Amino acid sequence: MQTLNRLLLSLLKFIVIVLAIVCVSVIGGIGGYYVASTRLPTQVREEPVALGAIRKVKPAVVTIVNKTLPNGAFTGQELTIIAYGSGVVIDSAGFIVTNYHVVNLDDMLWVIFPSGQRELARVIGEDSVSDIAVIQVKKAMPAVAHFGDSSQLEPGQVVIAIGSPLDEFHGTVTMGIVSGLNRKVGGIDGLIQTDAAINKGNSGGPLIDLNGQIMGINTLTVRTASDSGILEGLGFAVPSNKVREIVNPWIEKGRQK
Repeated sequence: MQTLNRLLLSLLKFIVIVLAIVCVSVIGGIGGYYVASTRLPTQVREEPVALGAIRKVKPAVVTIVNKTLPNGAFTGQELTIIAYGSGVVIDSAGFIVTNYHVVNLDDMLWVIFPSGQRELARVIGEDSVSDIAVIQVKKAMPAVAHFGDSSQLEPGQVVIAIGSPLDEFHGTVTMGIVSGLNRKVGGIDGLIQTDAAINKGNSGGPLIDLNGQIMGINTLTVRTASDSGILEGLGFAVPSNKVREIVNPWIEKGRQK
């Protein structure tokens, strides 16, 4: 009888140990699944935020080609491209913000929409000091982008540049961070510095945040210095608050014409 009791007790201990091991394994598995399921959305969430901002603004980004007639008069010769860049539609009435150096000395401004449609535009206002200009195309706009508050920008914040580098790669998207604020380059001060790639042709395109708001208008890149050789990641944009202050009077005046 005692032998039987010892056997039963041993069996009971064995069962308890097995159950304990099984419970620990189940609890560990559930815990691991919970941790993985809570972390995974955080990792995946970053990409859709950027994509959402891009999808929101990209349809409002246009290519601008500035052509001139040879000798200032029509002679049957081909028009010469004197400048090209980007722009962003900021009003459903066809007002587009770009850079002054893109549209300066224009004879014929062509706006190329993401669909490939081309339309002639006219200059509404220009400011050489800030390198900002507004042009207008009188047609239905495919999309409109909106200004954000550039005073809320902080170094390290993610930003996205959209434009048409080399007048060929339309709708190019690059991403970086705000590298610095209130920079001065040449005669323009108060600029946003970013390491988002800005190349020739990006001029006049928007610098946006992850909410799809225009935080600046890309204007220039510094690539060389006499004592430092080739430089990289030094792009600059005019802050949205400054742009808005400049262009709003032009747009209101343009509406009356």
